[in-house]
Amino acid sequence: MIAGSPHPTPRAPWWQPLLRWLRVGRDPVPPLAPSLPRPERQVAAADSGQASPADLAALPEGAGLAPWADARPAPGDANASRPALLEQLYAEHDRATSEGDRAFLQRMIRECGSRKLDFPLFPDVALELDSMLRHGEPPAADVVRLVRREPDLVRRVWQQASGATFARRAETLEEAVLRLGYQSIWRIGMGACMNAPVFRVRGFQGEANHVRALGIVAADVAVRVHPGGDTYMAGLLHGVGKLLVYRAAVVRPGQPAPEASLVHRMALEHHPSIGVLIADAWSMSPEVVGAVGAWPLRQLHAQPEHAVARAVYVGCVAAHTAAEARAGRDCGGLMALVNLPGQPVDAARWIARAHEAWDGVEPPSEES
Repeated sequence: MIAGSPHPTPRAPWWQPLLRWLRVGRDPVPPLAPSLPRPERQVAAADSGQASPADLAALPEGAGLAPWADARPAPGDANASRPALLEQLYAEHDRATSEGDRAFLQRMIRECGSRKLDFPLFPDVALELDSMLRHGEPPAADVVRLVRREPDLVRRVWQQASGATFARRAETLEEAVLRLGYQSIWRIGMGACMNAPVFRVRGFQGEANHVRALGIVAADVAVRVHPGGDTYMAGLLHGVGKLLVYRAAVVRPGQPAPEASLVHRMALEHHPSIGVLIADAWSMSPEVVGAVGAWPLRQLHAQPEHAVARAVYVGCVAAHTAAEARAGRDCGGLMALVNLPGQPVDAARWIARAHEAWDGVEPPSEES
């Protein structure tokens, strides 16, 4: 108690010592994610004007709202993102009222708090292919040998190389690789990794499939906005943090389950921070890790050094907008792109490209 004061001294939250431990011996932590500017939520205007709170409450989940607007940007450094994320998760845990919600948040805290993230490895063939094709022009025999190790990758290369674009089918895998070119092989390889076991989450497979498909479409658009391998990878992985949230929500029969609304809110708000941890654990380049965390932060997109994050934002918004339009809904994506700071964006062009990309997304396989 403070001398002369009738009020007890406020106690620090019980989780602050852990945050201090995480920061020991590290560089000063950049501002926490909550202090970063939040993207404005876009609401589609109704015929009578802006939708009222009552109107929004009556809409199906995600309808009429920008699905990307709740994502909280994160520092593009795992050592900075982890304490910021944990502080928010502990605060959420303190507010939880049900046993299922508290257990779910404890699992998230345990996973995100570990310096050795307990998450499946990024497919090794995809990583080796990425490394091989980023460093010069490797012999075609080496690329073919690597492609052969992954049956799903072989299937995709054969399909692409034997399509209607070509007068005849490729006779050998080497011919298929040479016909498509290394850049196409790289994109096929990175896209194929989205079907790996890491994208299978029991009990939330529909949500995981959507993360996978949205990443493929967003990457397809983003790499056209700002060409480059880092842009494509950041687009593919921009929503991967949601998978850890869905996995933490899985419970055994008889155990209390968290509220679905809490699970989806944690996935929406915190997937950039968790995505930074996952991309870092998968040894992605600093440019990819940074863009996975910063893509929701529109205010930085006018700066040239954030070109990759800007392209991912355009890809994400275009992918969501095309998906919502197919369901007969307007999520405000067109105006979000038109009003993006910096160089003007050809919003209609990128949304049209996203529609084309959705047409090419394969449905999930039976086992997934």
